[in-house]
Amino acid sequence: MALKSYIKPIKLKFKAKSELAKGVYAFDFIPPSKIDWQAGQYASFEIPILHGKTKRKTFTIASAPGESVITFATMIREDQPDIYKNNLLSLKKGSVVKMRGPTGPMYINDLNKNYALLATGIGITPFRSMLKQLVLEGATNTKATLFYASGKNGHLFKEDFNEIKSILKNVRIEYIYKPERITGNLLEEELGNNLKDTIYLLAGPSNMVKGYKRTLQGLKIKRKNIKSNPFLGRVSRVITVHLPKQNDFYG
Repeated sequence: MALKSYIKPIKLKFKAKSELAKGVYAFDFIPPSKIDWQAGQYASFEIPILHGKTKRKTFTIASAPGESVITFATMIREDQPDIYKNNLLSLKKGSVVKMRGPTGPMYINDLNKNYALLATGIGITPFRSMLKQLVLEGATNTKATLFYASGKNGHLFKEDFNEIKSILKNVRIEYIYKPERITGNLLEEELGNNLKDTIYLLAGPSNMVKGYKRTLQGLKIKRKNIKSNPFLGRVSRVITVHLPKQNDFYG
């Protein structure tokens, strides 16, 4: 699906937006039909700007494949005008947006393994997708621990995570509040004897993910047990007609 949708993007219809926290918005879109993808992946979204021109930006999808919508979330700051995000806020119900993807290497592919999900702030979106999909699949035996450090806007999707935790008894959620952060000592304490055998999934800005990787390397975690998505958030140039290339996807 991902390769095919890069050649011919999928047309989504805008459904609604909601404010998750001050300056943080979620945008919901309706796909024309069922899309085959993995929870935790990302996609590129192309929206009209003006005079027939468009811009693209890449976001991790916060909704689960088993839900009926495609959702992503982003921060929109009043003190930093952004034509792409301003146009997102102005979308009308039924407006058409083109999506390329979803794609990406970070997802749960073995329900019998132990997982640790590390995120800060808005970097939480792929893990909302993953854990919600486990609920929809009835994967009650999958063991996962979410380490979620608060960002500037606190913990997003907290109601969703608390509901997920009540359904999936093998899922634990560790909310971490500033100035505390995700440390090696915390991981050792919470994961115990499973520390070395756990699969670590990392999400967030590149500097944050690099910090997580250094922490895990200090704990002697094997590289094959560490997965992450690239940092998503740069807007591409204004385009009219575009056939995606690998470098273009990241803006």
